[in-house]
Amino acid sequence: MPQAKTETKAKSVVEKQQRDQEPSIIIEGKEYKESQLTSDQIYCINQVQDLQSQLIQLDFKVKQLQAAESVFRARLEVSLKSTEKDS
Repeated sequence: MPQAKTETKAKSVVEKQQRDQEPSIIIEGKEYKESQLTSDQIYCINQVQDLQSQLIQLDFKVKQLQAAESVFRARLEVSLKSTEKDS
């Protein structure tokens, strides 16, 4: 039974710490609490985060397109060489 009390106490301490932790963000090495930011600053942060995500997705897409282009370019070269041999 003492072990259960200790676990419950530890659990309540962790829960309290989680409740007490205010959301924050680190920008250029400095931590900002959400409550310190204006609604416009939060809006800008959300925009930057979304743009970063889009850039990552676009980079992924560019790499896919480049790979596909390479495959079709190689396929075309093989086809052209094959036609030249037939002529």
